[in-house]
Amino acid sequence: MDHTSKGDKVEFKDVYVGNVIVIAGQSNIQFKLKESSTPESEWTGDDLLREYTLPRIEKGEPFTPEDGWVSCTAENAGGWSAIGYHIGKIIREKTGEAVALVNCYQGASVIEAWIPEDIVNQDKYRLPDELTHNDHRYSVYLAWNSPGKLFHHSLEKITPYTVNDVVWYQGESNTGIGEYAIYPQLAVEMVNSWRAAFKDETLPFVFIQIADFDYRQDDAWKNLQKAQMTIPSLVEGVKVVPCADICESDNIHPKTKSVLSARVADVILGQQ
Repeated sequence: MDHTSKGDKVEFKDVYVGNVIVIAGQSNIQFKLKESSTPESEWTGDDLLREYTLPRIEKGEPFTPEDGWVSCTAENAGGWSAIGYHIGKIIREKTGEAVALVNCYQGASVIEAWIPEDIVNQDKYRLPDELTHNDHRYSVYLAWNSPGKLFHHSLEKITPYTVNDVVWYQGESNTGIGEYAIYPQLAVEMVNSWRAAFKDETLPFVFIQIADFDYRQDDAWKNLQKAQMTIPSLVEGVKVVPCADICESDNIHPKTKSVLSARVADVILGQQ
């Protein structure tokens, strides 16, 4: 791309227009391709599939903001979000357009950390400790699990950058016995606050319903799953994708992500 003005010429290289997707939530969307059931022999590179990783409180991610936009290669694909990688590959194949993924996730994060604190701190969203999941209070996770912490630390670093879609996979850390009652409205608050931050009132969201987990076949887990399915009735432009029927239930982190990702990609493409 060349731009000339008054004799001065500025040339931009390696710039593309395409789909920008925020990959957000907690550990199941942070879950790496190398940890999934997709064999390494199927990892492929693609220069027009790229990702950018937002700043994280927890260290140890293979990519950092200092790396900038990273192109997918067969060598580095294992460190990518498995869901992000598969979604990106499918959209690339079906559209031929460039795809950019923005990683905005934190394992063991509660939804309240992704919403501005002045919203979360309203009385209607306060629950006694005995009704909330331990991740709200576990000492290691306190570094990021306070109201608004991750909204400010991570998400705000790229707003109001223009994005096409948000894929959200979170909820396991909000499976306390009473949290299902407030989770749908908190999800609405999150969607609205993110749309405001991106200055896009119609930004599409795809929520992934948490998978079945044999160890947690209790009312709190199941009620949160049911609550997630009600979110589209509360706010426009949100779809919920179920995954219990296509994921393993013997692990809180199901290894099969490819089929789920195809389901999500189909929803994204259907909304464009």
